[in-house]
Amino acid sequence: MQTIDWCYIFYAVSTQLASILLATRPRWYLGQSLVSNIFWVLPWAIVVAVIGLNKDTAWKWHAIIFGGSLVVSFVIILVVLGAWASRLMSGKSRLSPVYLVDR
Repeated sequence: MQTIDWCYIFYAVSTQLASILLATRPRWYLGQSLVSNIFWVLPWAIVVAVIGLNKDTAWKWHAIIFGGSLVVSFVIILVVLGAWASRLMSGKSRLSPVYLVDR
């Protein structure tokens, strides 16, 4: 199905952006993951339990739920990274120094 294929572009980009957050602010990474799951995955889990799914509409719901999850995660990552960058630029936060270890 073509409707879900382009969503993986959002997945690839959000994974790269999330790695920045994971490397610098692991708790913020956990927070954005929780927000994504609470505001997208949980409501759809409830909806799927209530509506009647059949084999004729299964791919439509798959595209909405899983493809939408990739897009929503991308947007949430952008918002959280924007907040992180804003705090970094305003001096409210700073990056930890990087130490090279001799082997």
